[in-house]
Amino acid sequence: MKQIEFPSSFLTGHAVIDDDNRRLIALLNRINACFADKRGEEAHETCAVLLLFIGEHHEREEQILREAGFPRLESHIESHRELMKKCRRITTGCNQACLENQAGDCTTRLYTNIIEHIVRKDLDFKSYLQFGGFAEGTE
Repeated sequence: MKQIEFPSSFLTGHAVIDDDNRRLIALLNRINACFADKRGEEAHETCAVLLLFIGEHHEREEQILREAGFPRLESHIESHRELMKKCRRITTGCNQACLENQAGDCTTRLYTNIIEHIVRKDLDFKSYLQFGGFAEGTE
């Protein structure tokens, strides 16, 4: 899989959330680059870093949304739980593939789930944060 650029369409206008989302994409790209270079152990370690970072990101984002009074906070928190479950399941199932330098569809599934969350869930609160003055416009 080729590297993915962080498009401006992913921006929410909130600097912390946008920086975190950029880092998520960078970690995914790093995992993918490890497989391309046959560095399975590093890919395995980066998956662990990715999972930790996802948890930290979710905590920060939920606090931001809580402070902004986002009306769909509970459903967004549930989407975070679901994303974390999916990512844990993917990385657990791919541990041996990492160690054998065989990416299989692991990186594709991680990319798909994380990008789908950004597009479908994070962009759901974009206009709310911008309208409420909690984020800058991204145009």
